[in-house]
Amino acid sequence: MEALAGRWNTGFQACIQLLRARMRHLPPRLQTERIVFIESYLGAVLAARETRLADDSRAHSIWSTTEVLDHFVHTICAIVTAPAPDPS
Repeated sequence: MEALAGRWNTGFQACIQLLRARMRHLPPRLQTERIVFIESYLGAVLAARETRLADDSRAHSIWSTTEVLDHFVHTICAIVTAPAPDPS
C-alpha cells in the first residue's frame, strides 16, 4: 500500500466499500472475512477455469459456457448476502 501511495488502488477501495455496503447486516469482522473469502474464491475458480480452457486434450463443457460465469457471479453474491452464522 505504501508503494501505491493511495493513487493506484482507488478501484479496489471502491469495490471494498461497495461490498461492505451490501454486507451491512454483518459486523465488520465478518465483512472482512467474507471479503477475504471472495478474493480467494475468485482467484481459485478463475484459475481453474483458465487451466481447463487451456487444456485441449478434451472438452471441458462446464467451463466453456458463458452461463457458468453468470452462475459464478451468483455464488459470489450469495457470499455477500448470506446471513451471519448462528452464534452457537
